[in-house]
Amino acid sequence: MGYQEIQTTIYKLMNIRELLLYPENWSQDIDPEGNGITLCGAFAFVGVDTTEYQQYADQDDPYAGGLARGQVPEPVWFMRQAINKIAPEFGGRIYEWTKAEGRTHEEVVEIIDSSIMLAKVERYRLFRSDARFDTSDLILDRWGERDGSRLCAMSSVSKLLGYETLTDMPWEVDPALAALVNLLNDRGTDESRQMLVSRITSIPFSGRTNVTFLISRVVFPNVLIDYGHRHEAQGLNDCIGQAAFADFYKYLSERLTEPDGTGTLALGCITLSTALTTLDPVKQDLLAVTAVSQIIGFEEGWWWLGLLGVLDYIIGTGSTTTMSKAMTLSLLDEYFLSPRTFSKECQSKAKKLRLKGSKREEYETEGIKVRYFPALEEKFLDRMGEIVHRITQEVENIGQTNIELHRFKFEDEEIIITTYWDELYKVLEVDADLVAYQEVAGELVLKEGGKATPVLKPIPASEAITIH
Repeated sequence: MGYQEIQTTIYKLMNIRELLLYPENWSQDIDPEGNGITLCGAFAFVGVDTTEYQQYADQDDPYAGGLARGQVPEPVWFMRQAINKIAPEFGGRIYEWTKAEGRTHEEVVEIIDSSIMLAKVERYRLFRSDARFDTSDLILDRWGERDGSRLCAMSSVSKLLGYETLTDMPWEVDPALAALVNLLNDRGTDESRQMLVSRITSIPFSGRTNVTFLISRVVFPNVLIDYGHRHEAQGLNDCIGQAAFADFYKYLSERLTEPDGTGTLALGCITLSTALTTLDPVKQDLLAVTAVSQIIGFEEGWWWLGLLGVLDYIIGTGSTTTMSKAMTLSLLDEYFLSPRTFSKECQSKAKKLRLKGSKREEYETEGIKVRYFPALEEKFLDRMGEIVHRITQEVENIGQTNIELHRFKFEDEEIIITTYWDELYKVLEVDADLVAYQEVAGELVLKEGGKATPVLKPIPASEAITIH
């Protein structure tokens, strides 16, 4: 499977997850009134092309379990693989698994998550086998040059895609998504910009994204609250339908020009209102990004990080559209508030920051989100479900949710975790890595005249000079 096909497959599976995430959208069996969508029906709904596979269709089940890879669409194949891992008795028949007595909406979402993870494992193997996907030495600049002498985030994407004359608008990337990445690249600090490096390979071949929806219904309402306009934000929450949102943003553009208003928000709101009334989808999304550009300051961290969360949600490197407050404050301090050097030292500092704990992927299930580092990803990526279960057990045994540098054995390795309970989103956030080795941090003498015992400090693989 090539890069374009695996990327398209992952995005289609993510679209299915977004569609069926809400219980009211899901139907266990075919709904004659069309109020819900089955898991099988979701493939066509999100635009999976099934025409070339019709010759293999089964009368009772369009995706019969015995069909080989290549005889069903790739998103279907990964879904079948996920089902076969937990319920091989269904023989890969998605429809039969879905309509089984007692099947729950939660189980359907979990199987979609598993199929996405399996597709990401295959993508990861592709990245490991092809040197063009190696971004370990990539450092992003605010501006890119067409000859590649300097690279911004999107010009590096075009280089990855094989462009000889580089561009920040390659055709393989949705124009609004490219504009969003360009905005983050341009407005970030030299350090924070390097956070885009690990996301570059996930950007192409998304198709049209839901960027207008996210900006109008997630970003702007939260920004209004941050600026003290809570009453106006509540008015947005009461809107139903795109036309209502467009009208209310037009009202806000006038309301925010009053003495107690905020000029930049007024500009953003009128631009967003225009976007929501524009019929052309590309123009609509580009106007939405233009609107959010009014509130993302130059090298100002808080909403830059919030917008990074939106990007992560779109490209599948995060499953929520915001970061936890603790995580955001930590990143804000590291990438925006700490003293910075903008001279020749800047690139080496940026690279150092990125390599110190550069997270690759996330695994999230109900109530727990695990961010795992490259060494753990390489060895146990297809067993993240087991590791998450084990982490849950460790937290329960310890009896607290805020844990610093706890280790536990997993097969022939030790895994080290740091956990934090996000009260706002009711989720346990976990950073997980392999222990590379232990180094002596000091000595401990238990009694006078006794023998000194070395105190060992575990070193995570992401911070280690060597591994084992």
